[in-house]
Amino acid sequence: MTTEKRNDEIDLIELFLNIYIFFKKNFWFLFISVIIGAGLGYSTKFLTKKHYESSMLINSYTVSGNLLMEYINNIQSILEDGNLKYLSERMEMDTIQLASLKEITIEDVYDEKEKKSKGYLSVSVNVLDNNILSVLDDGILKYIEKEPFVQSEIEIFTENNLNIISKIDEEIEKIEELQQLSLSQDQNKGDVNIYNSQKSFQNELLDLLKEKQNREKYLKFAIPYRVIQDFTIYQKPKTKTKTYTLISGFLFGFIAFSFLIIKNINKSLKEK
Repeated sequence: MTTEKRNDEIDLIELFLNIYIFFKKNFWFLFISVIIGAGLGYSTKFLTKKHYESSMLINSYTVSGNLLMEYINNIQSILEDGNLKYLSERMEMDTIQLASLKEITIEDVYDEKEKKSKGYLSVSVNVLDNNILSVLDDGILKYIEKEPFVQSEIEIFTENNLNIISKIDEEIEKIEELQQLSLSQDQNKGDVNIYNSQKSFQNELLDLLKEKQNREKYLKFAIPYRVIQDFTIYQKPKTKTKTYTLISGFLFGFIAFSFLIIKNINKSLKEK
């Protein structure tokens, strides 16, 4: 047992010694290969086009999130198809501007802690010219507004809210009349009864006024979506120079290492 253990230790030491000798012998070859690969990876900085990434947050009272996703995905499909003229007409933007839009995506913003949607969507873009970001939100809005279904939904939404506001006004008018009538009838019933009666009317009026304010707010946002956070216009372009440098350096180093292994294997086979 002791002899076998010693033999295993000797074999292990010999293995590490061979590995050390291998790397020492071929160090400069491997090192230069990695440097060449890293240099080629870094050179992509000068060959690839600069691009900017940004995103905006939106939500809607009128159109479902799934439909908004579908419309944004349609814009991406048209971009991939290269039909910038059609997109220019729908978004009312210049084709030169749209040519800088390389990618547009949308996703539901999810709360990992609560395990549910946060109620708004994130629209992300990849552009070559960051100047387009100042007008892109308006262009997307115009594109979606031109959809017949969206127009119909906004009309229905507006009409429903106007009807509700009208009914609320009628209810407010009735409560005010009842309040005045109750006040005149309760003059002789004591201050406590008058106070309780008037407080009840006031609570009802406040609830109705709050509901009316909410409905009026909805009418202000009778559009396909409202922007919670607009596109941020970044001045520094996004690059993957560091990633390309590391990957290319590692790849060339691995190729050089594989070449040396195969070379040594062939040499051993020839000797045998």
